[in-house]
Amino acid sequence: MIINGKEYKVKEISFNTMCELEDNGVSITEMDKKPFNVIRGFLAVIMGVDKNTAGEELTKHIKNGGSIEELVTQISKLMENSGFFQAMNK
Repeated sequence: MIINGKEYKVKEISFNTMCELEDNGVSITEMDKKPFNVIRGFLAVIMGVDKNTAGEELTKHIKNGGSIEELVTQISKLMENSGFFQAMNK
């Protein structure tokens, strides 16, 4: 995932990733209700920063022509391809 020209390697979403997101006040199940909050929290986890810093980076990303839709698509694909989510859906 590339934010402001910097590539962030995203590890597979696991139980621990979900806990990190929840520790940051984010529930993936709220993607439909609070998409910006989910994106910001997810980026905070993969960037290793707090939510405010992630929000500032997102603001810059969008101002520089970045796409929120692309980020949502990437996050959704990560969840779909996650062995953790696939096992939960069985």
